[in-house]
Amino acid sequence: RYISHEIRTPLNTVNIGLKVLMQELMGLDHEDEANFEEKQKELQDLVLEIEDSSDNAVGILNDLINYDKISMNNMQLERELVDIWAVLRDSYAPFLIQARQKQIHMTMVLETDGAQGGQAEEGSSSLRVVGDAVKLTQVMRNLLSNALKFTPHNGRIEVTGTIH
Repeated sequence: RYISHEIRTPLNTVNIGLKVLMQELMGLDHEDEANFEEKQKELQDLVLEIEDSSDNAVGILNDLINYDKISMNNMQLERELVDIWAVLRDSYAPFLIQARQKQIHMTMVLETDGAQGGQAEEGSSSLRVVGDAVKLTQVMRNLLSNALKFTPHNGRIEVTGTIH
């Protein structure tokens, strides 16, 4: 169950992303230059999301190589300084395509008590914790995957992080 759950999420994003990309490419109008440049940027962003999800799937498959360690209760957690905001952002991004497909409004808000209006600007704050970035990312992916799975069409998912 662990294997299928971990691999299915990024591969679903790759699959859906490629289908959306194909639909967009089929409807692309080269004659409308203003729209063409905007569409080209959107498609480049989509390709980057697909690439990230593909990288996630490869990372999970690499983790499976160490399956013996897991089954023998010999799994070691890495202890390093981890930017938790980066973990949240990197875990969140691959699910946006699936959320759009299900017409789910998905948002992420990272806040600090000291930031004006309470919201931290992109890259303006970092919170480092000692932990295992790969395992933290897997936990976030599982939470987001389940949220998408159990949220009805036109529903809402909000990821919020706050530094106190």
